[in-house]
Amino acid sequence: MRRLSQIFCALVGLLLPALALAATRTPVDTLADTTVVKSWVLGNGLRVVTRQVPKALATAVTVGYSIGTDDDPAGRVGLVQVLGELEFTSATAEFPERSREELNSQRPLGWSYPVTRRTTLLSEVAAQGQLPGVLQQVASRMRGVQVSNEGLASAVKNAQSEMKAQLYGSGLNPSYYQVREVAMGHKDEAIASQASGRDLDKLTVAEASQAIRTMFVPANAVLSLAGDLHGVNAEALTANLFGNIPAGSKFAHSRPPALAPQSRVLRLPGIAQPSGVVGVIAPALEDSLHPSFYLNAMLLGSHFNHLWLQEREGQVPNRWHYAVFDEPDLMRVFPLVNSGTNSTDALGNAVESALGAFSQLIVTTEPYENVRASVLWMLGGPMPPQVSSRAPRDPSLLTVMARTMATRALWGGEAFWSKYRRRFESERPGHLGDWLAYFKDPSHQVRLLMLPAPAGKPKQP
Repeated sequence: MRRLSQIFCALVGLLLPALALAATRTPVDTLADTTVVKSWVLGNGLRVVTRQVPKALATAVTVGYSIGTDDDPAGRVGLVQVLGELEFTSATAEFPERSREELNSQRPLGWSYPVTRRTTLLSEVAAQGQLPGVLQQVASRMRGVQVSNEGLASAVKNAQSEMKAQLYGSGLNPSYYQVREVAMGHKDEAIASQASGRDLDKLTVAEASQAIRTMFVPANAVLSLAGDLHGVNAEALTANLFGNIPAGSKFAHSRPPALAPQSRVLRLPGIAQPSGVVGVIAPALEDSLHPSFYLNAMLLGSHFNHLWLQEREGQVPNRWHYAVFDEPDLMRVFPLVNSGTNSTDALGNAVESALGAFSQLIVTTEPYENVRASVLWMLGGPMPPQVSSRAPRDPSLLTVMARTMATRALWGGEAFWSKYRRRFESERPGHLGDWLAYFKDPSHQVRLLMLPAPAGKPKQP
C-alpha cells in the first residue's frame, strides 16, 4: 500500500470564517466533471487545497512537504527518507506509534508515504465519517512527533533496504534509478556507497527529532483533501485543528542537481541478460515548451510500448516512464537489448530506429486528445468520463488526486499550473517533427547499459 503509483502532478487558493487566523482566498471553481475545487492559506502559512468528488465513498488526505531526497545533506544520504517514515509513524502527545501492519488495519482503504526527489507526501484514506478523526491525527503529527529508538532503527533499516533495492535490485529498478545517478555525473563507487545507506548508521534520535522539527512545519506544507466533503465545513475544521500550530521557517533548498548527457556500461552480478535505458533530458518544467514536450512524450511512449512489447509480449510491463510530478527533468525509455550487446550505441540506435518508424505514421489529432484527457485531471483539469465514473468508488484514484494536488501547490500553485494547462490543452500535432529530432539527439540522452558481471566479480552492496 505504501507505493500507490508514482506518477505525478498539481493545485489551487481561498478564505476562512471569522474563527480562523488571517487567510487568503480565491473563488470556488466547479469543473466540467462536477468536482468542486477550493484552496486557502491559514495564518501560519499552511496551504489547504480540496477537491470535492460527488458521491465519493471516502476522502484521501495528503500532507505534502516541500522536502525530498535532493535535500539530503552531505554525509546523510537517505536522511529525508528516514524522516518521512518517522513523521508518518511515530507517536505524538495524543496518539501512539504505528507500524505498517497497524496502518493496514487502521487505514484499510489505503496509505502511503513516498519521499520523492522534491517532496514528501504522507497520505491516508478516511472512510465516510472518519475525516475529522483522521485530520485530528494528521494535525497532531504536524504539531510534533516523539521519535523512539525502535522507530528510528526500523526507519533506517527500511530506507537502507529501499536504496539498495532501487540501485541494485531486480527488474527495471537498477536501470531506472541508476540512469539518473549517471546523468548527475556520479561514479560507480559513489553509487555503491549510496546504495549501502551507511551514512544513516550513526543517525541519532536527537538528530532526527531536531531535523523533523525544522523541516516538517506548516511553512513548508500543503494539506490536500480529495473525495467526500459533502456537509463538511473544511475551512472551519482545518482552522481549528491546524491553525495554532507554529509556522516554523521555510526550508532553504539547495540548487537542484543539473543533468548532463552521459554514456556508461555497468556490470552487475545476478542479472541474466543485458538491459538498458535511455534517459531523455527534458526542458525545464518552467519552460514554455514543456507542456508540448510532455504531450508528445506520452504519444511517443505509447509507440515504444506498441513496438517493443509486440516482440516480447508481457516480459516488461512498460517500455517508458515519465514521472512529471517526481522527476520532470528526465524521461526514461527502455529499449529491447540483444544478448550480444556490449555498447551504449546500440541503445541510441534502438531509440532512433523506433522514432524513425513513428515518423512514417500519419498522426491525427485523435491520439493527442486521448493522451491529453488521460492526464489533464492530474494537472488540475476535469476528469475524463472513464476516470470520473470510477473515482467515487476507487480510493487509489482519490489518493492520486490528493497527491497531485499537493504537489502542484508545492510547485508553483494554481498561478503556474493554470498557464501550464492552457499550453497543454492547446498543443496540436504540428511540433511532432521537432520533438522527434529532440529525442534522437545524443546531446539530450543519458545512456546506461547493464551487463552481467563476470564470474568472481565482487558483489555490489
